[in-house]
Amino acid sequence: MYSLNGWTKAVFDCIQKLGKKEFELKELYDFKSDLKKVYPFNNHIEQKIQQQVQILKKEKFLQRLKRGQYSLTQF
Repeated sequence: MYSLNGWTKAVFDCIQKLGKKEFELKELYDFKSDLKKVYPFNNHIEQKIQQQVQILKKEKFLQRLKRGQYSLTQF
């Protein structure tokens, strides 16, 4: 079982804050300022969000529906 921590947990928390099973990647970008407060030295927040979404997909927390659209596997 994959343990969520660091950036992966932060992005997953943002997904949960959306409060829905299906979401678009661009919706996560609305959390950029929140993530910037947690990781102030990271100047590539969007890329980091994309990277963490891929990790969450690989670890079966998310399923890709189509380009830029995902679904939580357990809601």
